[in-house]
Amino acid sequence: MPRPHITMRQIREVLRLSLHEGLSLRQIGASLAVSPSALGDYVRRAKRAGFTTWPLPDDMNDDALEALLFPRVPPTSVPRALPDWAKVHLELARKHVTLMLLFEEYRERHPDGYGYSQFCSLYRTFAKKVDVSMRFTHQAGERMWVDYAGSTLPIWDEVLENVVMNAQVFVSAIGVSSLIYAEVSPSQELVHWTSSHEHAFAYYGGVAELTIPDNLRSGVTKRPLRTTRERDVSGDGRTLRHRNSAREVAQAQGQSQGRGQRADSEPMDSGGPAQSPLHVN
Repeated sequence: MPRPHITMRQIREVLRLSLHEGLSLRQIGASLAVSPSALGDYVRRAKRAGFTTWPLPDDMNDDALEALLFPRVPPTSVPRALPDWAKVHLELARKHVTLMLLFEEYRERHPDGYGYSQFCSLYRTFAKKVDVSMRFTHQAGERMWVDYAGSTLPIWDEVLENVVMNAQVFVSAIGVSSLIYAEVSPSQELVHWTSSHEHAFAYYGGVAELTIPDNLRSGVTKRPLRTTRERDVSGDGRTLRHRNSAREVAQAQGQSQGRGQRADSEPMDSGGPAQSPLHVN
């Protein structure tokens, strides 16, 4: 392994903070502005060299320490261990999993494996062969996509000193411009679902021709193949209707999108007169 970019004096400080003070890699990294993965590599190398306590021997100068931590390896034709890229690809689909996290797990199993930059480059090469994508052509003001983010946000009450709720994050996006509107609401109940739509329409300054949710239960009561029943607001017979917008619901059975009937109105970016986004009968 080539000599690291930090000085041997800094590496000595890393070993002191880890072996003597007992600080975590994240705490040391925040103090020295070095990534925890690099710090973990230095500590592992020190332990393999027999350094498990602090201080180091008095006769251990920087050159001797560097030779022990980063010995020169003669050239070899033996390839480095490769991760299971198919497994890495599947793991990245999980919440809160990143390439950095998977890289750190890889280096724990293979200390002399690839560095982070090469790890990412090799993964991108693999991903290009397996990712399947479809190109969509968007028209200005035609579609607005809406959904709730997968993760919630804990709301902390400073008086109670406790988390009082896990708030939902409503997200919408417009084609062509990719303009995004997001807000936090107490739940995914219909009253919050519809009010988030109102706020989104007000933010965009108009109404998209099609509003496309992702099979959200708050928005529909039944999902047939080609039509969608409207849902009553508050259960008292008042049906939420939209003057300008048809509702397009993504289908789960072999269809990417099920398209509703268009309304005879101007799209959002057409320059037509702005109308009330929601109307309750």
